Amino acid sequence: MKKIIRYILTLLALTSTAYAQNPGNREKIEAAKIGFISERLALTPKQAQTFWPIYNEYTFKKKEIRKAINQLKIENSDNESDAEILEDFKKINNYKQNEVDIEKDYVDKFLSVLTPKQLAALYNAEKQFTKILLDKLKK
Repeated sequence: MKKIIRYILTLLALTSTAYAQNPGNREKIEAAKIGFISERLALTPKQAQTFWPIYNEYTFKKKEIRKAINQLKIENSDNESDAEILEDFKKINNYKQNEVDIEKDYVDKFLSVLTPKQLAALYNAEKQFTKILLDKLKK
């Protein structure tokens, strides 16, 4: 469990570092992500007009949760008591449950705009984009 949490925190730290190096990178990455997802989903203009506000709200909520998890400094657990560490784990689990709840809620919202195949393509596109971004960060 600790390895998974450390992996998630490392991933978030890498992304934050990439953003911090150049403030313009965030906008470039977001623009590239929008283009990548749009291409993969083949959205009609009508779909795009409805989809993007929903997607932006969805990603904002997920980012807030990841930010909250990142602020819990599990990696510095040497300075915390056992009770504090356990409390952090409980908080992390609650945040993760909130993230799952958000994903459940947004499936219906996405399906009000997208077809099931487009929804599957959305989740695949997000994974592919993240993989491409991480590969570029490694280089």
